[in-house]
Amino acid sequence: MCSSDKTQRGKLNNRFGVASQRPTYPSSKTKMVDWDKLEAQVKKEEKEEKLDGDAALNRFFRDIYPDADEDTRMAMQKSFVRLQNRSYIGYHSN
Repeated sequence: MCSSDKTQRGKLNNRFGVASQRPTYPSSKTKMVDWDKLEAQVKKEEKEEKLDGDAALNRFFRDIYPDADEDTRMAMQKSFVRLQNRSYIGYHSN
């Protein structure tokens, strides 16, 4: 096997997400940032954040929607569209 075959295989593996590492880029900063750790911290803070009113309701639906079955998703979409139409009609009828 020649080196170009290994290079091609490495490119294919990276393209399809098989055993690839994140690339590192040169920087003038002396402090390295662990982006995976930072992302995990932000997600944790978002999860623990206490919301009120519409923001809390939106988060609730955003959290349950991906795990819902197809019928539940359709019902949620229908309800959302009806609410939006009702709000639009109510706003423009005054």
